[in-house]
Amino acid sequence: MGGLTDPDFVEAQLKIGRIDCAAMSRALIADLDWPKKAAQGRAGEIRRCVRCNKECLGGMMAHRGVHCIYERKV
Repeated sequence: MGGLTDPDFVEAQLKIGRIDCAAMSRALIADLDWPKKAAQGRAGEIRRCVRCNKECLGGMMAHRGVHCIYERKV
């Protein structure tokens, strides 16, 4: 569970039938366009979750909302 960051790996697992679907949460928090970039062959542009939990889980636990360290501070 978790840690799906490589579209080629996910696709290979789907192709061999090891998985039926791939669920992602932190990966999509890091880059909402992950599926679109993967489908368009732009995997190199995907901001990949580094599983630090600083702003996604940490933000939720501190009642700041769910964010990612990659998001710009405004």
